[in-house]
Amino acid sequence: ISITNGANCSGALTGNTNGATGIGGCAGGTADDDVWYWFEATDTLHQIQLSDVNISTPVIEIFHTNCVGSQFGCVQGVQFVSTNFVVGENYYIRIYSQDNQNGQGSFSICVSVPPAHIFCNEALPLSVNSG
Repeated sequence: ISITNGANCSGALTGNTNGATGIGGCAGGTADDDVWYWFEATDTLHQIQLSDVNISTPVIEIFHTNCVGSQFGCVQGVQFVSTNFVVGENYYIRIYSQDNQNGQGSFSICVSVPPAHIFCNEALPLSVNSG
């Protein structure tokens, strides 16, 4: 997956889980319809985002180094953000529906370096005008 900068995920890839198979999984359920992607980290902060999701209860599972390597993260939802990526390392993304034997469909996926100040602890102060 190519990495984009900023909030817009231009260049998102379209994928689907129709006919996919798999085993295991995180966030409950079984990854019986998983598809895989990978990217090389270009920053310590990356956001993995699904859009145009037509699968039920999507799961994003990330592995470090290879597809059977250590699990880096897991979320039931459409977005995963972490500041713990290692620049130059490969990360493997598994997308599937948490619903066993159901929920297959299409989605778009992208990886980005989001804009600064997306976390509460990075909030910038604002000046207040007193009329």
